[in-house]
Amino acid sequence: MAINGYLGDGGTSFAGDLALMARNAVKYLALVSAYLDSISSSSGSAPFTFTCAGSATGGQMPYTYLWDFADGSSSTEQSPAHTYDSPGSYLVTLTATDSVGHEGSLGFYVNVGAALSNLVDRAPSSGMAPLGVSFTSAPSGGTPPYTYEWNWGDGTSHGTAQSPSHTFTSAGIFTTILTVTDAAGHFVRNTLTTTVVPTLTAYSGGGPTSGNAPLTVFFNGFAAGGTPPYTWAWTFGDGGSSTTQAPYHAYSAAGTYSANLTVTDAALRTASAFPLQVTVTVPPPVIASLTKKGSPFRIVVAGSNLQSGIQVYINGALWSNVTYQSPSQITLKGGSALKAAVPPGTPTQFEFVNPDTGQTTVTWSY
Repeated sequence: MAINGYLGDGGTSFAGDLALMARNAVKYLALVSAYLDSISSSSGSAPFTFTCAGSATGGQMPYTYLWDFADGSSSTEQSPAHTYDSPGSYLVTLTATDSVGHEGSLGFYVNVGAALSNLVDRAPSSGMAPLGVSFTSAPSGGTPPYTYEWNWGDGTSHGTAQSPSHTFTSAGIFTTILTVTDAAGHFVRNTLTTTVVPTLTAYSGGGPTSGNAPLTVFFNGFAAGGTPPYTWAWTFGDGGSSTTQAPYHAYSAAGTYSANLTVTDAALRTASAFPLQVTVTVPPPVIASLTKKGSPFRIVVAGSNLQSGIQVYINGALWSNVTYQSPSQITLKGGSALKAAVPPGTPTQFEFVNPDTGQTTVTWSY
């Protein structure tokens, strides 16, 4: 635009319409410029909040401001704050408009990284007390470095390692909370549940635990803790076994036997009961009477549980001339030799030993 005007001789000021027109023309011709005066930060991780301030020159005041944040939102404040919830690169545009509609604008990028996230796991997730568990944490996004706080859920001191281990000493269902915080103060929380069952224990009982063969014993198994149902494995010490909880077992021979119980729970954990000792004996021969007979000299022994093949010791010496007649009678023979071994009026010791090892001792004289 060209302006021609007479301003007067010698520089005399002129206050007429021409001067006003010149003054206004300058205003209209001046461009409006927008400026970014400040920004708190142009990059960060979601959710990312920044503040900025703008200004303008040129044109005719007052100015209005329009911020376009490129995520579908805008602001008409001169110094707004804005939060990006999603990662991306955003072209922020500021448009300044003067009072007669002239505009000036500028643009700048705000870069938003991925939000802080974390993957956690533990192994095992369940087990029997005391249970040692290994935890793992794999954070990403946000602004490293990260800090960690593990609340185990069992009242013990918190952990601060990235991937720690922890032992749960008592039974229960424990909720472990991990809080991961990045350098920008953003945090994410994860929860993990660990189930700890009581320690598996096994007990055994039964009876009778001693007696004469054949001895039938009733056994009973008990279990607690672990994860029911249970399975039962008995060994009776004489080659016999059972898989029932409360079996009967017959011992046919004399001896001392150790009956053992092993309990297995549903998670294949095992526990053994303290061994149960069973003592089996054999009934001794019972001697009711000894009677001497003459011509030739012999001794008739009456009683019960006298077995074929019974051995008789006279004062510790084996007497070989024994006639077995029935379970209630045997006869010692030998004539004068027997009479010499058992002199009259002299207490004599007789020991009777059955083939099944049952034995008894009596002292007799005539």
